Amino acid sequence: MKWIWTIGMMLLTASGLIAQTANVVSNEQTGWKKIALTTVNFEENSKEMLIAGKETYRSIYFRVAAGQVNVLSLEVYFENGNKQDFAVNETVKTNTNTKELDLTGEERIIKKIIIKYAAVANADDKEARLELWASQIKNIR
Repeated sequence: MKWIWTIGMMLLTASGLIAQTANVVSNEQTGWKKIALTTVNFEENSKEMLIAGKETYRSIYFRVAAGQVNVLSLEVYFENGNKQDFAVNETVKTNTNTKELDLTGEERIIKKIIIKYAAVANADDKEARLELWASQIKNIR
């Protein structure tokens, strides 16, 4: 009986670890991969996204998975302490993207992004789900 309990606990532990792994989606043909997901609530006007990993990127864009949002601007913070600001000013609807944004500099390991946004006028959406996609340069660590 103890061995059944032990095996059951091992399976539960293993399934919990699997559920916590990041779900990175990539498109090998285009070179883009999804590196983060977030939901923005229109009761607020900005959202901070922490980015895990040590990959370097050359470009990013946001894709709206659900809802619609006015993406006003982005602040991209890099691991080396540099920051890059983007004025986006785009209304993005479900299943569409912002324009591609080129990252400058050598060490383009993204630490965090602050996205500033607003609700779309005359829309019933109370929130929007956003995906952050990046074009990878190489793995450095």
